[in-house]
Amino acid sequence: MIAEANGIKLYYKKLGRGAPLILLHGNGESHEIFAPLAESLQNSFCLYMPDSRGHGQSQKAPLDYYLMAEDIYCLIKCLGLKAPHLFGFSDGGIIALILASRAPDCISSLTAAGANLSPRAFKMHVRLRMQIEYFFKREEKTRLMLKQPEITEQALNRITARSLIIAGEKDVFPLKHTQSIAEGIPHSQLLILKGRNHYNYIYDTNMLAPILSSFCLKKPPSGSSELRPPL
Repeated sequence: MIAEANGIKLYYKKLGRGAPLILLHGNGESHEIFAPLAESLQNSFCLYMPDSRGHGQSQKAPLDYYLMAEDIYCLIKCLGLKAPHLFGFSDGGIIALILASRAPDCISSLTAAGANLSPRAFKMHVRLRMQIEYFFKREEKTRLMLKQPEITEQALNRITARSLIIAGEKDVFPLKHTQSIAEGIPHSQLLILKGRNHYNYIYDTNMLAPILSSFCLKKPPSGSSELRPPL
């Protein structure tokens, strides 16, 4: 399906029945990364899976996390969704944090997985690899990760939705950085996935689907992970 949002054409896939849940993919990906997860969630939620601007089947447009958050806000309004749940993975998590901060009453709950507040959060070897890649390839998607976001503590403090912050134990960001995200959001929860890196848990439907369902439906998460309050 195509929707006009924020002056551009956004492609999105709709699947399932139940409470609305928006799934936001990461850098260089599309809604298709959520295919296994959507299959497990479609009986509990009405899923909306957009392709971000410049990704998948959506219109090519300048890449900017703040514009991308506006895109999703406009999509929510365009589709007439009433306070949907919001899950963002990687870059999708950044977009979700920005949206939740700028329009706190727009969503029912926020789950941000593998997100960062600043490019400086990347572990040094990861950031160096990205800089080398951008030097040779000059890809806009890489430039985006090297230049944005800059999400402040004040911005996190404005988030009022129930929030769950997720990261892999072996993520590309130090655990301390992920803890600072959870610490900045009032009454948020922090979930560290043991033995997981930045990517592999998104494909582990048997683990991730129950976590999302439990949180959105206000049940305590369970499984091979560690849940702890912000430090």
